[in-house]
Amino acid sequence: MLNLDVRMNAGPYMINNLAQQILPSLESEYLARIDDRIHCLITNGADRFGDISRNCLGAWPGLVLERLNELHWTAKARKIPLSAAPRSFFPELHMRNGEWYFTEATVEWIATSFLPKNGCAVLLGAPSLAAVASKYNISYKLIDNNPAVRLRFPCVERNFLEATIGDSSINLAANFVFLDPPWYTSAVLYWLRLASSIAELDSMIAMPLLPELTRPSALSDRALILNYAQSIGDTSVLGDRIRYESPLFEREALKAKHIEADLDWRVADLLLIKKRNKALEVPPPIIPDKGWRKFIVGTQLIHMKNIISKSRSNLMFHQLP
Repeated sequence: MLNLDVRMNAGPYMINNLAQQILPSLESEYLARIDDRIHCLITNGADRFGDISRNCLGAWPGLVLERLNELHWTAKARKIPLSAAPRSFFPELHMRNGEWYFTEATVEWIATSFLPKNGCAVLLGAPSLAAVASKYNISYKLIDNNPAVRLRFPCVERNFLEATIGDSSINLAANFVFLDPPWYTSAVLYWLRLASSIAELDSMIAMPLLPELTRPSALSDRALILNYAQSIGDTSVLGDRIRYESPLFEREALKAKHIEADLDWRVADLLLIKKRNKALEVPPPIIPDKGWRKFIVGTQLIHMKNIISKSRSNLMFHQLP
C-alpha cells in the first residue's frame, strides 16, 4: 500500500508523484465497481437506461452511458419520457449554491416519518422540507444562507433564519435536527458538528448520506462520515430512501450530451443518529464565496466572478450607451 502520510513540508513534486500513483488506481477501481453494478442490474432484468442510471448508486448518468457503450451492453429507450413533470422555481436553482431539492415524495416521507409532532425541529439547508413542515403545522426553524428561499417558499418566512452554517448567531435547541449539507466531506462533518450542538440529548439527527458510486472516493468518504457520526451517538442507515429532483441546470447538462435520465436519478441513503454525545470539534470547510456577485435575470440566478478592472476601478458593469 502507498504511504498516504504526506507531510506539510512535502514538495510539489512529491505530492504530484503520489497523486499520479493513486488516481489511476482509484479511478480504475471506481469504474470496475460501476461495471459490476450495471452487470448486476442487467442480470436482474433492468433493460431501460432510466432504470439503470437511477439505480447506479449515484454514478453520473453520462458515465453510466459511457460504461454501457464501452462494455457493448445495450439499454432500451435511452430517450425516455421523464418519470414526472419537472418543477420550476423562481429563481431557478443554481449549482454553485449546491441546490438540489428533494422530490415531493421524499419530503412527504421525511415529514410524516420523522418530524416531531411535539417540540421543535431545526432544518439545516432543507427549504423544501420546511415548506412541507409548514403545511402540516409542525414547529420548526429553517437555517439557510440563500435569500432566494423566501421567493421560492414564501410559507417559510416566519420560521426562516438567514445565516451561514457556523454563524455565531445560531443558538438553538431542538428535539430533531435534519441537515442537507453539500457533499464535500469537510462540509458534512462541520454541519454534523453544528447539528450535534443543536440536538438535545437522546434526540434524533438525520441527514442524506452520499451513495457508494457518487465519486471514486465515495466509499472512504462514507466511512469517515459514519465514523464521525458514531462519535455523536448510535447510528443506522436506511438505504436508497432519499431521492433528489434533477434541477434545470443538471437536466440541461444531460440534454447537451443527448442523455435523458429519469428526473429522480440522484439518490442518497438516510443516516440516522441518536445523540449521545456532542461531536468533536472540526475545522470549518474552505468553500470560498467572496468575490462573486449574484443577480436575477428573468428566472435565472446568475453568479459572476467580481473581476477587478484596472481601467474601471472595481466596476464590473457599466451602462451601455
